Amino acid sequence: MNPVAKYLRKYNISDSTLARTAKLTQPTIWRIRNNKVKQISPKTAICVEIATGGEVTAWELLYPRKRRNRKEQGETAAVRT
Repeated sequence: MNPVAKYLRKYNISDSTLARTAKLTQPTIWRIRNNKVKQISPKTAICVEIATGGEVTAWELLYPRKRRNRKEQGETAAVRT
């Protein structure tokens, strides 16, 4: 689940409420929440960060990482050393 979806679920907020707060459109928030945007613009990422009070950072929207479990991270670290 992406950070915007987590935020909306945590506070039981609708897409349109976050959109109004971030001064974006509801479809934009929907596309971000549903991973339908290939690359979020820096301006949009900053608007979301400000609207969420920093709980969703622009950094994590601009540079998403695939989640890896700890075992995979340990194996990767072992290979690199």
